[in-house]
Amino acid sequence: MMKVRLTDQQWQKILLFLKTCPNIYIGQEIECRQFLEAVLLVARSGAQVRLLPDGY
Repeated sequence: MMKVRLTDQQWQKILLFLKTCPNIYIGQEIECRQFLEAVLLVARSGAQVRLLPDGY
């Protein structure tokens, strides 16, 4: 299965945007990044969430 990984530069831009949104809770940054990468993988591949690799 393909891997979807954000570059550090992409993640920093997304994180900066998320921090400006008052109704969004980020929590642990690494967990937020992993969640976002999992969402991108599902969106890109059409995979079902239950089929995600253990790394997500």
